[in-house]
Amino acid sequence: PWEAASRLFPTAVYRYLRGEAVVLAGPQVARDFTWVGDVVDAYIAALHHTPWHGEVVNLASGRQTTLQDFADALLKVTHRRAKVRWDTAAGRAYDSATWVGSPDRAKQLLGWQAQTSLETGLRQMIEWMQTHAYAYANA
Repeated sequence: PWEAASRLFPTAVYRYLRGEAVVLAGPQVARDFTWVGDVVDAYIAALHHTPWHGEVVNLASGRQTTLQDFADALLKVTHRRAKVRWDTAAGRAYDSATWVGSPDRAKQLLGWQAQTSLETGLRQMIEWMQTHAYAYANA
């Protein structure tokens, strides 16, 4: 919710809600998706943690998810009503084909790990955008 309109989730869900095809780059491009509510839980856990200095803590699921996995999850939660077009979104020259974080330090220091699955996050995003699509209409 409230993610920038140019990002994958709001773009895909907005296009789906309008009956338009979801435009994706190559199916093997991979990311580590972490639901914002899980990140908030990590911040709350950090508030109760003894302060540390110079620690790097990834708030990540630790799961590599390809765009193919994303498309499959979108088709599953929309009961195949979403349309997907491959290799039509321009790649970004500065971008990496694979991003995945290690949640090990977050679990060790905060006792935190991401809980929300990709499908659950997509369902929640679709529900939220059904009442907030106006926020993306002119983006």
